[in-house]
Amino acid sequence: MPHLTLSDGESLYYEEHGAGKPLLLVSGLGGVASFWKPHVAILSEHYRVILHDHRGTGASSKSLIDYSVTQMTDDLLQLMDHLEIARADFVGHSTGGAIGQTMALDFPEHDPGVPAARGDAAPHPGNPEIQPPRGAGQYHRALPGDRRPR
Repeated sequence: MPHLTLSDGESLYYEEHGAGKPLLLVSGLGGVASFWKPHVAILSEHYRVILHDHRGTGASSKSLIDYSVTQMTDDLLQLMDHLEIARADFVGHSTGGAIGQTMALDFPEHDPGVPAARGDAAPHPGNPEIQPPRGAGQYHRALPGDRRPR
């Protein structure tokens, strides 16, 4: 089981399947890599498919931190750096979509394009003109405060 040691010493479980252009499959809040298993065989015929267990789930560390989309985005960026991936195609489900949106807005050098399946969103904290679709993002209000540096 491959694990990445994150910058804070915690562990992130990940899997790689196939070869070719990188494709990140990012599950929703509390999600694990196995969420994507029904799709891995066909996608890995054409892509280098990367899956991971979010911190706090599956085989990743059960960290005593305030979990947030910002923190999950940072974990994914560390995984991309570890795997030497500058850009990748991206599919996110629910919170995975929000992670992709955060990457696209805050780290455009990694612009994932962001196809999202129900990619819930909250207003972008750095730009109040960027608003989510009507009715999106209800769970974000329940997450601990955003600790993004200003």
